[in-house]
Amino acid sequence: SLVDPVRGTSYQFTHLRRALDAGEPYRVERALALEAGFHATFGSPHSEACLKVLAQLRELLAQYPSAHGDGLVALMAGCEAIGTGRFSDSRVQHEQAVAIFREKCPGMTWELNTSLQYLAMALTWLGELGAARALVREAQAVAEVRNDLYALTNFQLRSGPWLALIDDTPELVEREGQVAIGRFSRAGFFIQHFWGVHGGVISELYLGQAGRARERYLASLGPVRDSGLLRIQITRVLYGWLDGITALEVGDLGAVRAAAKALEGEQINWGRGLAALLSAALAERAGERARAQALLTAGAEQLDALGVRLHAAAARLALATLQPESEQAAARAKAEAWFAERGVKRPELFARALLPW
Repeated sequence: SLVDPVRGTSYQFTHLRRALDAGEPYRVERALALEAGFHATFGSPHSEACLKVLAQLRELLAQYPSAHGDGLVALMAGCEAIGTGRFSDSRVQHEQAVAIFREKCPGMTWELNTSLQYLAMALTWLGELGAARALVREAQAVAEVRNDLYALTNFQLRSGPWLALIDDTPELVEREGQVAIGRFSRAGFFIQHFWGVHGGVISELYLGQAGRARERYLASLGPVRDSGLLRIQITRVLYGWLDGITALEVGDLGAVRAAAKALEGEQINWGRGLAALLSAALAERAGERARAQALLTAGAEQLDALGVRLHAAAARLALATLQPESEQAAARAKAEAWFAERGVKRPELFARALLPW
């Protein structure tokens, strides 16, 4: 499910069917948890189904208690939240899952690592960069001792790029990303390869290499589309955002408009907030300063409410450039201080990887 989620759905169907046929409560609990997880993977179109399965799982756990089942409920509830961009909610659930698996379920390696991966992602978007760094470093150290290639690859490709950019070491994104991808499966284009693309693009934006960032995005179009990963809402949102910001950097405003429309069309607040930022950039380039300010403000507020605070902070840094000249320096210093307080060495470059302006 964390390598090829689309293909994994067929295995989950068989898993659930056989667990129900067996009728053993613990097997059914695990099967229901994974059923909820697969619904969560596909985002808002499956959100209601996910919540329904989680309710059924809780009813079963009330009759047949299981610490493992409790942990899986928290894990999958967090996945439902993160799948629609509600990172504050995701953090709460995944912290609970980590606590349960650590304290009550020794040896549940996949469950713990999965919870930690999603918790690290939530902490990153929330702007809790110090906590994200500490979590990832500890998880990587444990995985190294265990020689857990799967965990090492996931942590490196999902979280590694942002940690490298915090430290102003963008060269590590390419170097360590290539190592991680090189030791992973070459049998297809999996979610790990997608995260490799994501890290490569944001590192090019950080470096100010607009053309290379756009080229990397365009070169990935075929493999990403053929992989089926765009059936997953969180992947569509992240990939649509890469489309929009790389097009913005090279001046392809038609592609920026299309990306904003696609993000709006996802019909989740995360997509709407990001779409507002792209629309603000289009307004600014059209000389519509007041409209750009309004869109940046609205987008930042919407993203803040969800816990997408990295992008909200980047929007406020962009907003500083639209203030009256006498106020720009103070507004910029305040916006950059938000990043500096979280250990970011080059706030202006880090923000450029989030929202080129």
